[in-house]
Amino acid sequence: YCDKHPEEAHLTNVVGTQNVAEITAKHGAHFIFITTNGVYDGKKPPYNEASEVNPIDVYGKTKVAGEEFVRSNLEKYTIIRLITMYGWNNPSERQNPVTWQNQILGENKLPINMVNDMYNNFLFAEEAAEAILRAVESGLNKETFNIAGSDCISRYDFSLAIAKTFGHDAAMITPVPLSF
Repeated sequence: YCDKHPEEAHLTNVVGTQNVAEITAKHGAHFIFITTNGVYDGKKPPYNEASEVNPIDVYGKTKVAGEEFVRSNLEKYTIIRLITMYGWNNPSERQNPVTWQNQILGENKLPINMVNDMYNNFLFAEEAAEAILRAVESGLNKETFNIAGSDCISRYDFSLAIAKTFGHDAAMITPVPLSF
């Protein structure tokens, strides 16, 4: 969406961040900025907080711009980068890997091609919330945290686990390489 609507992405992820950060600073509050692992290009994982950012799309670039604004203009902040999250969302919200796949397989709509040579540390939304709370409670200032799930798994294997968990036919999931 951001690549197709770069102006809107800039307004939301850069200008919106600036607006909230400025209000936070005006009131002397500690700003918690939630950002993304999309600040990395994916070429040299695993990443840590000191890894060089090199976003490859508009979304990542706007989030880096937001991070840079926060670092340059605030005295009290924490930056938290979250990896691909999953969990139960409001039906009117964007789906995540679990809800999307559960819907597709549950309706027997289509077989799913899923990459088997791309790995991720999928993060359960409740675990993300707990990690954010721990970061806030730590009292650390001017810190950046990368938060990810503990298991590194291919997208294909994650899809098989989703199918098994929800009783769907795993034969509907076809492994394909990222080049596909």
